[in-house]
Amino acid sequence: MGSVVAQKTLDCELAVEVVPLPPPQFAFKYTFRNGGRLNAFLFNRLYRRLVPGPVFETDANLVYVEVNTSSVRLSKKTIPVPDDICVEKPVIPCATLVKPDGTFTETVSVVLPLESRTPYPGVRARRELCEDPELLDAYFELGFVLVPNDGLAWVRQVDTAGGRAWCFNSVDPEKQTVLRAGPFPARLPVRRRS
Repeated sequence: MGSVVAQKTLDCELAVEVVPLPPPQFAFKYTFRNGGRLNAFLFNRLYRRLVPGPVFETDANLVYVEVNTSSVRLSKKTIPVPDDICVEKPVIPCATLVKPDGTFTETVSVVLPLESRTPYPGVRARRELCEDPELLDAYFELGFVLVPNDGLAWVRQVDTAGGRAWCFNSVDPEKQTVLRAGPFPARLPVRRRS
């Protein structure tokens, strides 16, 4: 399986390595390196819901799955609200702080075949899944923002199922930087909605 093509921008780098697991599991390890002078907040602490406490129900294996005609993106980032739905407040994942010259590594395991998943399922989620999965090129995307020390006032710490994390009240998805790695060495099976 091996390594995936890495991407670098703004003195930050994303590297991804496939971790061998027996099917139907698929796992990869990603490493983010902050080589700049600003704090990097990774939008990698996706959550299912907020439970009493309040505690964000995060899971390291939770990823968004975006399927298009020829590929699939597994991502940990802020997703824009689709034009065809109305929400009270956009979903913003909790964040991990990576200080200047710091590194963060996490292993993610998903079950195959993949199915589309975003924080805004809308009408498409109600359609039937096709029985036969198709093999698609797969990529991993990681979203983050860079924040100077004096900008930490608009970020707060929160409790999650995986420990403390950072939370933004609002973030424009267009303002985040997204690093993309891939394609993975092998295509992944994806079940589309008909």
